[in-house]
Amino acid sequence: MAIYKAKSQLLHEWPTLHVYGRKTRTSEAHGEYIEIDHEDILFSDHAGGRAGRTYHADSIFSYALRHGDCPQRLYERALEFGHQAYWVNQEHAIISDRSQPIREAVAVRPGQIVRFQGRFFRIAAAANDNLTLDSCE
Repeated sequence: MAIYKAKSQLLHEWPTLHVYGRKTRTSEAHGEYIEIDHEDILFSDHAGGRAGRTYHADSIFSYALRHGDCPQRLYERALEFGHQAYWVNQEHAIISDRSQPIREAVAVRPGQIVRFQGRFFRIAAAANDNLTLDSCE
C-alpha cells in the first residue's frame, strides 16, 4: 500500500464494506487534505441516512488511458463541449443473495480538500445525493 493511502481508523463496518479514514497530509496553500485516486471507492453519508453512498472519482485522462484513447484529444473535446475534466460518479447498489468480498472505502465529506491526480479539489454536495470535485486552483 502506498504511503499516501495509509488508513487512519475504521469508521463503519458492514458485511461487504469497510469504511476507513485516510491519514491527512498538509499543503501550505491548501491546508490539510487526503490523497485519492480513480481506483478508490469513496464513501459519504452527507445526505443523511444510515448507510450512506459510495462513489468513484474519475477524469478525462484516466478514462482515455483505460480505453486506449489519446488523453489530450479527449480533454480538448470535453472542453469544446463544456464538459468537466474531473468528476465523481455515484456507484449503483445491488441486492444479492450471493456472498461478496469485503471492499474498502475512503470516507470523504463535503468541504474536505482532496488531491486527485496532482490537483487540489474541494468535495462538494450536489443534487440527488451526488458529489462534485470543485477546483481549488
